[in-house]
Amino acid sequence: MDYLVSDSRFSSVERDESSNHSTKGHGSCNTTGRQDSVSTVYFLGAGASRSAGLPLAGELFKHIAEEVRSGVDLGTKESWERVAAFIEPSDKSSLGRMLSSENIEVVFTMIDLLIQVEATEERQHWQETINTIRDLGAYSNPAKIPELPDRDEVISTAKMVRRDLLELVDHFFGWKHFQFWNEPERLSSLCDLIVDAQPSDCIVTTNWDTCIEHILMRSQKWSPCDGYGFPVKLLHQGMTDPIPLPSAIKWLETIRSIPVLKLHGSYGWRMNDQGKIWLQSDGLLQYLPITPGSTWPLHDGNESVLGRVIDNVHVLLPSFAKTIDNASLAAVWRLSARKLRQARKVVIVGYSLPEADGAMRALFASTLSSEVRCQPPHIVLVSPDPNSQKRFEELLGFAIKHQRMTLEEFISIGKA
Repeated sequence: MDYLVSDSRFSSVERDESSNHSTKGHGSCNTTGRQDSVSTVYFLGAGASRSAGLPLAGELFKHIAEEVRSGVDLGTKESWERVAAFIEPSDKSSLGRMLSSENIEVVFTMIDLLIQVEATEERQHWQETINTIRDLGAYSNPAKIPELPDRDEVISTAKMVRRDLLELVDHFFGWKHFQFWNEPERLSSLCDLIVDAQPSDCIVTTNWDTCIEHILMRSQKWSPCDGYGFPVKLLHQGMTDPIPLPSAIKWLETIRSIPVLKLHGSYGWRMNDQGKIWLQSDGLLQYLPITPGSTWPLHDGNESVLGRVIDNVHVLLPSFAKTIDNASLAAVWRLSARKLRQARKVVIVGYSLPEADGAMRALFASTLSSEVRCQPPHIVLVSPDPNSQKRFEELLGFAIKHQRMTLEEFISIGKA
């Protein structure tokens, strides 16, 4: 896990540190007016939620399997059986090695590449895709493929498995969402991290979980009406006729939310037949801590019958081939970029900046680097991993204060 932290707790960090960065050679620097500046952006990766009992990407399959085995949802068990059979093949070809890779991003990338082949009919393109899969599988040192698998069978199975994975991810994070509602003490470490967050701050995350929503809503610092970076019209009781919200929860429409911008989508996000994201009532809205200990029958005005189809679960799987093909999600990325450009402080928790994540590297380079910022934000690296510091410094182009400690150690020092 890696933690990049810029926070008032680090009083030892010299305040004039960023002023020592020369602006010569930076070309055209973007400057931000004081009225538009963002105090702190917290960028949260999977490691940030680990303290709440959630897995890192490489642990997700194991945790899903454990939840499925302990549950009673027959449909979910059948989905997992199909996925397990697909990702644990008996053959030892390059394709088989890729499917059984311990790197979850390689597995999802392979599935996405296989599905993309459906658009081509020539066997040559099928061969090129298999070669690409072989190249991505350097982790497992694959052997030469003796013969190509049946194209139609593999593609058909890959599409089914991808749908199964979306259902499993939705089921897993839905269960965690309920646990956070029922046992908020699970979120204590993350709560301590953002306890001082204000409306001028912002949360940007690659996580599908709802940890931050639970924490901020209990403090009345976040509402689903505007908290995700796109407008949501909440209806009470009915889905067709707008019924005013009861006075007990009228604050949902009036609060100034700390934005929670979810770059990879979220549990409980769906997409209607017009391509708009809406929030699922049964699950997400039902178990948000609007009034702790009770639930409210709320619905999103953008909800539609078509949006109930499981294919419309709106999360981006951890694939090197992921695309942002939805206007609402693209708007979340643009708003995230603007918040990062305006930030005076930046907190990056639990994200290690892997070489293969081109989209995220481009986001950081275009918003925080010395090429685009005349005065870089205050950034301190808090991580037991020295390699993360090097990756961030090479990308951003300036030195970062390094504190080698975990998130829990950082919070413990902050409380002292």
